[in-house]
Amino acid sequence: MNTPEQLLAAWKAVRAVLMLGCWAALSGSSFAQEELRPSPALTLSRALESISHTSLPGPVKCGTSLLAEYTARSAEGPDEVQLAVGSALQRPVFQTSRVSAQGHFRVHYDTIGTRQPALLAGNSSRIPGSHEAFIDSVLRILEVVRDQEIGLLGYEAPPGDGSKGGGPEYDVYVESLGSGLFGATYWETDDLVSSFPNERYATYMEIDNDFLGYRTPGMSGLCVTLAHEFFHAIQVGSIGIWRTATKSDFYFYELSSSWMEDVVWDGVNDYVYEVRDYLSVSGGRGFRDLQGKALPFTTYGLPSGYYGYERALFAVFLEARFGRSLIRDVWSAMKAEPFLQAIESVLSTRNTDFEHEYAWFGFWNYYTADRSDSALYYSEGGLYPRLDPHMRMPYNGYYASISSTGSPLSDQHFEFVGQDDTIHAVIMNVNAPGASVASPVPASFSLTASDQEQGGMRQRLADGSEMSLVVEDPGEWRTLYLLSSTDADARSQSRPSPNPLSLAESPALTIPLEGESGSTASVWLLSASLDLVFEGDFPVTGQFGHNVVVVSSSQLRSSVSSGVHFLVVRSGGSESTWKIAIVK
Repeated sequence: MNTPEQLLAAWKAVRAVLMLGCWAALSGSSFAQEELRPSPALTLSRALESISHTSLPGPVKCGTSLLAEYTARSAEGPDEVQLAVGSALQRPVFQTSRVSAQGHFRVHYDTIGTRQPALLAGNSSRIPGSHEAFIDSVLRILEVVRDQEIGLLGYEAPPGDGSKGGGPEYDVYVESLGSGLFGATYWETDDLVSSFPNERYATYMEIDNDFLGYRTPGMSGLCVTLAHEFFHAIQVGSIGIWRTATKSDFYFYELSSSWMEDVVWDGVNDYVYEVRDYLSVSGGRGFRDLQGKALPFTTYGLPSGYYGYERALFAVFLEARFGRSLIRDVWSAMKAEPFLQAIESVLSTRNTDFEHEYAWFGFWNYYTADRSDSALYYSEGGLYPRLDPHMRMPYNGYYASISSTGSPLSDQHFEFVGQDDTIHAVIMNVNAPGASVASPVPASFSLTASDQEQGGMRQRLADGSEMSLVVEDPGEWRTLYLLSSTDADARSQSRPSPNPLSLAESPALTIPLEGESGSTASVWLLSASLDLVFEGDFPVTGQFGHNVVVVSSSQLRSSVSSGVHFLVVRSGGSESTWKIAIVK
């Protein structure tokens, strides 16, 4: 927590911004407005720091994050802070503006002074007198972005603001932002289009005037910024902000906009800089709390400082699994319900659910950097850093155990380091309702590798070891064990797993097969007296280095009782039979 002296200093900064803003508003000169207009991003960051008693860990990429968090927490701040923010969000005044050829956008800019835009020479210096060429680029790129996001992908156009910016066009202001802030999509209180529970606003956009010194500089930085911010304009204007959801679900707004950058401008890949903050503590911050434990997927804003950009990886995963239309369908569903409910509704139309897909997302995250496989997992996984485990534990082949906690909707990775190989354990908590509250409560677990049979959710590995996860509610957890030597499923592939199969604790029965992926296998279960109790045809799929058939426990519960069963599987010209114990 900040000291009283630090809080006083933060408030003085807010007050100074307010005074400068008022002075600029009273002055009639364009010089005063150029030099002294209060920065919305700076004002918002100072306001949030004073409200939360926490400092931002660094510059944010998009100022919309700060506004979204502030509007959710504005009641916590004094009236003076609210006045400062309101003053900063008033639209700036520039020397001139131009309208795009198609008439959809009006771009405001200065032709002289410190805000004058410019193209870059070799991404390292401004080209004098290139401000009109820069604006030409902005206008053309904006129309390309609009054609992609609305025309090709099928999103709705954001609402107009009347004539606030001098006409009915969508307004973009070219400002000298600096400090790593690429751009922002802002709105004022009187821009409200429809109210509670999903408030919709007409918006305006601010972007940097040259992107000089940025990690993605020049035209590349401009391209991804316009794709990112215009998608915010669509989200806030056409779908709205859910005030009934914790922090308005805005982590999904940011992860979607970061993903949209790559959809519109596939060759730029600025989002990869953010992905490292999800996967790696060596190359980024890692998506973790101060104790090194995974944060809930729903985390947003202070005190963590994570706003969602790093979770663009989840949208990349969904696109790879179901195509780009799924994310559009989720946004359409969010007109009627918040994100977690909307994505559950949409996934049900794809014969799956959010818990299952979130677990697969955690499993996929192992396959990055040198482990990547662009055909099976992330197409650009080779650009991502290698996932850093949350903990490493030496394993002598006899016994090793880890006791910890996992937040709702979190993926944690642990390594049991043996003499000849390393077992990589992926432990997924898929409790979505538990993550939708303001302060998610972590659940305790114990993870053990042993050469002896243990309790809990058990998996026998190919090397003879047994992995066991002991938790209070097994239905909230999913596990995967991989061998680092092969990057493949470490479970024994000579027999079905798990065995015994607990229909209450295990989500599915995984059956190994020799057949090719893409074929079909017939599965029969017979009781000890050879009565047929279950049958069905299932696809043969490739799963973490092996071909398998997966039968959901939910499909077995109504017809299978506890006891020893015969499992018969036929695929192609081969047939296999096993004994399996089932616990209902």
